[in-house]
Amino acid sequence: MKQIGYIISGYRMKKIYITNDEYERAEYEIYNDIPLSLASNFSAKDKTLDEGYVKEVLIEGEEWISIEEKPYMVLTSYSRMINTHSKRIIKPAISTLTIYWTVSELNIRSSKEFLKYGWKYNHKEQLQRYLDLNWPIMRNGHKYIKGELGYLFKQRTI
Repeated sequence: MKQIGYIISGYRMKKIYITNDEYERAEYEIYNDIPLSLASNFSAKDKTLDEGYVKEVLIEGEEWISIEEKPYMVLTSYSRMINTHSKRIIKPAISTLTIYWTVSELNIRSSKEFLKYGWKYNHKEQLQRYLDLNWPIMRNGHKYIKGELGYLFKQRTI
């Protein structure tokens, strides 16, 4: 096995390894000015929606929709964001008004998306679900916490 380079996949770099036979075949194609047959193996993976993974992750009674700008991202009726490409649930940031995610250059707010797709948005109900199920969230930049949403329920006086 020989390492021949790197592929940037999202925010990670992955090493590319090929067998000795593949290396010799590529050398032959380059030397004889033949289009590389190996190049197609290393093209970036298509980011498409994986419905099987979504159904695997959903909780009973939870609905989902695909985000138009990022078709591989899914928003659920329980305010969860699922990335079907990397197979993970994105941790949200929570404000006093909405639950939101920043995905690449896109800001997704659950309250706005719920209205867009005709779902009813109840912020306290969504917060309570995060508390009850102990789902992880982001707070204060990149510090992750679990189950500490009580400060959002307190009445604020000006």
